[in-house]
Amino acid sequence: MDFITHLSPSNGHTVIWVIVDRLTKYAHFVALPSKFSAEILARRFLQEICRLDGVPKTIVSNRDKLFFSTLWRELFRVLGTSLCYSTAYHPQSAGQTEVVNRCLQTYLRCFSGTHPTKWNTHLSLAEYWYNTSCHSSLHWIIKYLPIGCFSVLRVSKNICQLNQHTCKLDLILIRVCNPLSYCRIQQWPQL
Repeated sequence: MDFITHLSPSNGHTVIWVIVDRLTKYAHFVALPSKFSAEILARRFLQEICRLDGVPKTIVSNRDKLFFSTLWRELFRVLGTSLCYSTAYHPQSAGQTEVVNRCLQTYLRCFSGTHPTKWNTHLSLAEYWYNTSCHSSLHWIIKYLPIGCFSVLRVSKNICQLNQHTCKLDLILIRVCNPLSYCRIQQWPQL
């Protein structure tokens, strides 16, 4: 999780909250007003993220004071989510969010460059664009990855069908994790 701040006011918003799934690289872009609290973030997180993707097992965020608030920590303690905090210039934990931020800023610059106060109208399309692009480290179109990995199993009396479905999910997970591991190995000497 990260914030893109100091944007031109657009429909009362000046901040974009960028939330990226670490496995699938699926991203959500949430417009926020310039002044917001941990309570507003918690509500928006439940509305925008948990509603669509469920409750995450872990969250990596920067060390913003909002993420250290009692409300934020208590919410995720009750939900069973482990909170991990990154440090500045630590690409192992927050590098992919920075890449998504750059992609989003470039997209918004291209599509709202002549009307910088209208970036909010392009935000949902930017999210769609990013999530339907083929990710270079995954070699998958991100939008279709969660459907295959996290589809809900229907209750079946046929154990063979459940085993086949589980095997398919395992293969998808291997196909996702192998390129990611390769990319991490390639980036490790650079750190």
